[in-house]
Amino acid sequence: MNAIKCPGCGASGTGLVCCYCGSHMREGVDETLALAEYHGLLKSETGDKLAKLLKHGYLPASEAGLIEAGFNCLPLMGSDLHSEEEEAAAARLDAIIARLRVSGDTPAAARAVHEFQSGLTRYRISARKSTMIGCVILAVAGLLVLGFAAWMIFG
Repeated sequence: MNAIKCPGCGASGTGLVCCYCGSHMREGVDETLALAEYHGLLKSETGDKLAKLLKHGYLPASEAGLIEAGFNCLPLMGSDLHSEEEEAAAARLDAIIARLRVSGDTPAAARAVHEFQSGLTRYRISARKSTMIGCVILAVAGLLVLGFAAWMIFG
């Protein structure tokens, strides 16, 4: 394949999907192939690069492609340590849910939306708990520092 310029970031590439931003680079190509290439990119990246690919990456137009893309997002939100990658996966899943709701009311789409919604709910509850625990730890540490300072000054 000839190298072409990515419409999303301007990088030069030869694939169906840009390896820098995840945008769909070649129109008129089977979206199943583009989605498979995109998911391969997701599996090979970590950290900030993965988060960028998730935020700006290719979303298929077909219902089956959206469902597949959603099921590939669910495992990315599974750890107890919440990161930018997980937030990007949650945002991508939100976009997939929105597209599935607009695309029509087929039984497969309704089941997928329900599954994706419950995965997002679990993730958000877990993220909220982690944030609360972090706040409590910081508050306790602050009180200990203040108590120690008061003991040193007045004790």
